[in-house]
Amino acid sequence: MRFTVQVLEEELCAAGNPHVLQIKLFGDDLREPSSWKLFADSACVASGSGDFARECFCEGAEVFLDLCRDAVRASELHQWSQREYELLSAARGIAGV
Repeated sequence: MRFTVQVLEEELCAAGNPHVLQIKLFGDDLREPSSWKLFADSACVASGSGDFARECFCEGAEVFLDLCRDAVRASELHQWSQREYELLSAARGIAGV
């Protein structure tokens, strides 16, 4: 799931529409999360059960990627410049410490 979100963030940057994406996994075993939330520029844009995410991946990793892509697109986020994106991305890295 984290790799899929990273791929989407890279895809958005390459398309000139950069956004800082994060996925938060919940549960006792984060390899098999009970639920998840997708954040774009700190706003929650999608969430679901771990079972739902596993069903998506059983169909193909592209299914979960499409779900995340649609959620980011539908959220009508602020358009960041490359510099603003880099600052937000750096802040994400600092906050993750």
